[in-house]
Amino acid sequence: MRKQETDIRNQTTLVQDSSRKNSAGDCHRAIQKSEGESEKSKSIIKVLILPIYLPSILMSIGTGMILLVIPLLAAELTGEYATASLIFAMFGAGTLASDLPSGVLVSRLGIKPAMMMGIIFSATSAIVAGLIGTAFILGLAGFFLGAGRGLVMICRMTYIADATDTERGKAMATVGGMMRVGMLTGPVLGGYLARSFGFGTTLVIAGIFTGSSLLFVSYLAASRKSATAIHHGNPFKAIGSILVRYRQVFLTAGSALIGLQLLRAARIVIVPFWGNSIGLDVAQIGLITGISMGLELAMFYPVGVVMDRYGRKWTAVPCIAILGLSFALIPLSYDFTSLLLVVLVAGLGNGLGSGIFLTLGADFSPADDRSSFMGVWRLIGDSGHTSGPFLIGLLTGVFTLAMASLVTAGIGLCSAAMMLFLVKESR
Repeated sequence: MRKQETDIRNQTTLVQDSSRKNSAGDCHRAIQKSEGESEKSKSIIKVLILPIYLPSILMSIGTGMILLVIPLLAAELTGEYATASLIFAMFGAGTLASDLPSGVLVSRLGIKPAMMMGIIFSATSAIVAGLIGTAFILGLAGFFLGAGRGLVMICRMTYIADATDTERGKAMATVGGMMRVGMLTGPVLGGYLARSFGFGTTLVIAGIFTGSSLLFVSYLAASRKSATAIHHGNPFKAIGSILVRYRQVFLTAGSALIGLQLLRAARIVIVPFWGNSIGLDVAQIGLITGISMGLELAMFYPVGVVMDRYGRKWTAVPCIAILGLSFALIPLSYDFTSLLLVVLVAGLGNGLGSGIFLTLGADFSPADDRSSFMGVWRLIGDSGHTSGPFLIGLLTGVFTLAMASLVTAGIGLCSAAMMLFLVKESR
């Protein structure tokens, strides 16, 4: 009996020792896996510097100059803000029209050729607009500018969504931050160039900045040779399938982000118009825009950390609410300082949403057909981006610029409520 008890105790000890060893081994393997994933994540972020982040800065410098000049040049050519708003809206219309074809192009051609095509479209359009300064050509060039920029954005979103996972929010927020570097520099540079050399020369220089981002596109293939699968099926069937499978996402998150994109586009057009109406020149308006972008730039990294650690809605809801509130404050501004303060409030709100549209799109997108989903996602967001200037133009023509600003504020607050109550956390 004693012998049996001794044998049982010995067997129990062996099992416990084995269990401890297995547990320690599992723990060690888990730590190694975690460290490996961390290193992989870090290496992926570094890999994005040349093919994604630097071109984003260069293109955004050009875009910042263009978005300052087009509404002011359109107002000069037409003599009224309502018509100038409609000309500026062609930029968003081009982006909207290109979204679904862009998703198909990326899936058919691959990311690198599609991105090169988008950059060439954008750069050429800006240069043509600068050389031929008529209202019709300005609107047409704005359309192709938007189409090229939309194609490049879908390429970036697809590439980063494929390349990242655990730090996706940080990677997408960094793209937003790099774009804000350009949007900080572009309006300030564009304002002083326009005052010194005229609108046409400024658009040509903006086109050169945009085209220079082609220098870095070659690193896409070196960094990630197959960032998305190239499909040869029926693209319309794939898009229809995406619409059906993700209709709930598009109706909730998509609707809230339509409001956000509308606010962002409306701010681009209403700030120059309001500044012009209170007697500010193009350089002062550019400086206000640049300072606001500086505030947004300081926020992109902590915003990315918050999105990854706590969730996307922690930044999305206050972003939309504060940005919407800033539109209610615009009619209260009357000089450089007061308009600067209001635009800083808008910058605080928009900075909280650094990369949020890109991040949510990447979160919801399916790995098996990401580019088609991104095309639909961009279409939804860009419908808001396009409707912003149209709304400002319509309300300004019927009522006043101040009324247009107040209505836009109301849309922003409704969109914030929708994001808070109807959209599920996607982290």
